[in-house]
Formats: sequence, structure tokens, C-alpha cells
Amino acid sequence: MDPEITDSDLERSVSRLSRLCRLSSRLLFILSIIVMLPLLLSPLILVGAFLAIGPFSYEGSISDLLLMIVQSALASTALCIITRVFVDIAKKKPFYIGQASHLMIAGILMLVCTFVEVIPYDSATLSLTLGPLYIGLELSKSPGCFINLGSLLCSISLLTISAVFRYGYLLQRISDDTV
Repeated sequence: MDPEITDSDLERSVSRLSRLCRLSSRLLFILSIIVMLPLLLSPLILVGAFLAIGPFSYEGSISDLLLMIVQSALASTALCIITRVFVDIAKKKPFYIGQASHLMIAGILMLVCTFVEVIPYDSATLSLTLGPLYIGLELSKSPGCFINLGSLLCSISLLTISAVFRYGYLLQRISDDTV
């Protein structure tokens, strides 16, 4: 026989969930900014790299740079959407239809990002040098057509979690209507 669930058990669980979601949202926000760097720096990259001024250097074609910017935009947008879902959950709103829709959109964006990575490209290197600090991002061409399984798994997981959230929302609505 299962033990009875008390109000204090529920409060502890919700409090723990809220703390975890706040931490996750902060970490995802930082990650989204890191992923967004090629997009944010693209104007400086274009000006600095092709006019040979500033700390930027770029080796590759314009199409490779555009590919990097599109991937950055898709992935950072998906991460920002997921961050918003975690912030909502931290505010003690565990299930509502908007969260399911946001997760589905993030899953679709990650799926598109996965297939954008399949586009063939030449080797491209973007670097920023500030004194002794060197930051580099490299796209290197490999033979054949490879799919990033991590990104694909992430998109499939987001789409699945979206369905779970939609189901949780429906169960909550049924429960609210019953009471």
C-alpha cells in the first residue's frame, strides 16, 4: 500500500522543483548567450575580418559564415524558449498549454538546426584575439553526410516532453473541473 501524500510533501516537492528550475533557467540563459555569440558578433566579424581591422579574423566563405549565423540563431532561440518554460515552472505554474506549445516550437527549431548542420560547407575558422586571450570557433568539413545525434536526440526529447506537458495540462484541467 502506498503511503499517503500530505500537503507538506507536496510543498517540499514544489519548492525543490522551483529551485531546480530557477537554476536550470540561469544555466540555460548563459548557454544561450554563448551559443548566440556568432550571431551577435556577425556585424563585427564581417567588418573586421574582411577589412583586416580589429581583433577578429575569419577564414572561409560568406556562405559558411551565414551557415554559422543561422545555426546560432536557431539554437539560441530554442534555448531562450526552453529558459522561459523553466522560469514559468519556477513560478509554480507546472502545467499550462503555453508551455507545451513553447517546448514543441523549441523541438522543431532544434530539428531544423540538426538538418541545417547537414548542409555541406567548406572549412571555416572564426577567431577573436584580445592580447593573450584567443577564442576560436571552427567549422571543418568532413567527408560524407553526418547528422548530429545529440541535437537530433534533443529535438526528439523536446517534442516528447511537449506531448507530456500537453497531457499534464489536460489532466490538470479535468482535475480542476472535477473539484
